[in-house]
Amino acid sequence: MVYPVYPNKDAKLSGPTVGSLGHISSYGYVAADLSDIWSLGEIAKYRKLNQWPRSNYRGIWAGGLVSAGSSVDTMDYVGLASLGNASDFGNLSATRYNMGMGGSGTRGVAMGGYAGYPTEVNIIEYIEIGTLGNMTDFGNMTEARGALESAGNHIRQLSFGGGDNTVGYNAEIDYITIASTGDGTDFGDLTQACGQSTAMANPVRALRAGGIISANDDQNVIDFVTIASAGNAVDFGDLLAPCFYRNGCSSHINGFLVSGKSGGSSNVTDIDKIAFASLGNSITFGDMPTARSVGGATSSSTKGFMGGAGGDAGAVNTIEFFDLHHAGVGADFGDLSQARYASDATSNGHGGLGVSTSLPGQGG
Repeated sequence: MVYPVYPNKDAKLSGPTVGSLGHISSYGYVAADLSDIWSLGEIAKYRKLNQWPRSNYRGIWAGGLVSAGSSVDTMDYVGLASLGNASDFGNLSATRYNMGMGGSGTRGVAMGGYAGYPTEVNIIEYIEIGTLGNMTDFGNMTEARGALESAGNHIRQLSFGGGDNTVGYNAEIDYITIASTGDGTDFGDLTQACGQSTAMANPVRALRAGGIISANDDQNVIDFVTIASAGNAVDFGDLLAPCFYRNGCSSHINGFLVSGKSGGSSNVTDIDKIAFASLGNSITFGDMPTARSVGGATSSSTKGFMGGAGGDAGAVNTIEFFDLHHAGVGADFGDLSQARYASDATSNGHGGLGVSTSLPGQGG
């Protein structure tokens, strides 16, 4: 039998001096620090979930508006390990915006959205993240919804709520099994009918935060579900302030609300953090370089990214990023192929997949 060889996490060997790593003692043993070697448990976990940390993380932004009433079917992608501009990935089946995106380590999935306001759609489509091309039909949601949010893990993708003051607000949660195709299934209901909110997940829990329930009635509610168990959402805690159209992403430990609208119609630069492990409120984490909202956020194992969002002057093409593990101020990453807002995003390295670190030298 040929056994696979796995790289160590951060192999560091110094010269064979007495007491140093690699020195053979008088008892015949090699002195070595093995704390950075992948354990059999870690190897088994990542192989079973097909989530071995990788260098080829891709972030994908789909759809959006270039101006009011002018939607696009564009899909762009970037390699998340290094700064740079986006390249063309393919196209949605039709122009669409304000949808929910998520996916696994191999597939990206887009759910719902608006196909020309106020027409909501129930379309579910998918791509293979490693292969450039157009979206393929997956199935249909349980009902048509726009201005919804989506999050999940490597098995399930959930969609949350949706709507606005004209089309009405929705409390529906439904889910799909990402590896197959087919229609969405009812999962439960949010604690309130709400649209224009934010969603994020780790492998166990999915959170929905903020949003709006009627004209000029922004919310600070955080609720959550356990992804593996269908049922209604339960109160998790509160945000620092009522808000809507914020952009959500996550590590496997924390969820983040990135920029968005808070305190009425004002765009903000704030980054707020929510710890998945225990119920509680959000806290301040940092700031993005510019105030934007109504966009798409996603993550790799180490960074959060936001693009396809609008600034105070309208659509912009910039992608910005921040460090998921160290509080501070974000920075410019590169540009999308066109300025737009009301886009959404996903990646094959987001926090719902449970990938916590990259291998040595791989970044991402």
